[in-house]
Amino acid sequence: MKKEYVIVTDSNSELPLQFAKEHNVDYVPMPYVLDENEVNYHLGEFTDFKAFYDKVREGKLPQTSTYPPEYYVEKLSPYLESGQDILFISFSSQLSSAFSYLSLACEQLRSSFPKRKIITIDTLRISAPMALLVMDAIKEYENGMPMEELAKWIDDNKLKYRVFFMVDDINHLKRGGRISPAVAAIGTMLSIKPILIINDEGQIVKFGSEKGRKKAISKIAELVNENIVDDKNATVLIVHADSIQDADLLKNAACEKIHCENIMMQNIGPVIGTHCGPGTLALAYKAKN
Repeated sequence: MKKEYVIVTDSNSELPLQFAKEHNVDYVPMPYVLDENEVNYHLGEFTDFKAFYDKVREGKLPQTSTYPPEYYVEKLSPYLESGQDILFISFSSQLSSAFSYLSLACEQLRSSFPKRKIITIDTLRISAPMALLVMDAIKEYENGMPMEELAKWIDDNKLKYRVFFMVDDINHLKRGGRISPAVAAIGTMLSIKPILIINDEGQIVKFGSEKGRKKAISKIAELVNENIVDDKNATVLIVHADSIQDADLLKNAACEKIHCENIMMQNIGPVIGTHCGPGTLALAYKAKN
């Protein structure tokens, strides 16, 4: 049975591929360029993660880009033509111009389809915390929550989806303009590992720092434990950029401190990985406040 509205998101949500398939979630496959080839990221379905990160380690500099408004018009029009409304859940407007282009496209679509409704949500999130947010939103959608009510639910709850993360080489974030020069300067100090977050404005900022990677891993698990919602029934998501051994260390630390029964783990895709680099490690969760 066709629903009155559909949810569309983008692959910068890093939504787990199996979940997207099982729940038939439509998404925009965000593009990146490597070796002069543009590739659309389909949540890892066609991605050799190790090959990508090995090329970055060798000195290759991939680039990311955004789609013009015309792309979103073409992508979304079929839903409106079929009589369905659209709730689009987008990654942070502070990390790309994609949300601006999406908004321009939706202005055009509203003019072309005046009887249809389109709601766009700037989650102020990206990657793992956005994945958890979208997964919970999909569950509410499947339970029959109306579009306007679900949009309000997402706006009311999106900042509760948090992440602590660390990078192996902070210059990747600096090069892409994702962090301030001050944070980058701290990150280049010998053995100092900044612990980073996405703040309430959707920007990447420094939360704290630890001496060495193992201490930072332990600290991240401790920080999550202090503020996670109902840890026994919670879902946490660990993502890593070709750093499976450290991801296992983080999982073990999380199991010791958090005691939740559902810890998911997956690779960071090339689009996000272009800006954070190999060795990035993150733990996302839903916070009490």
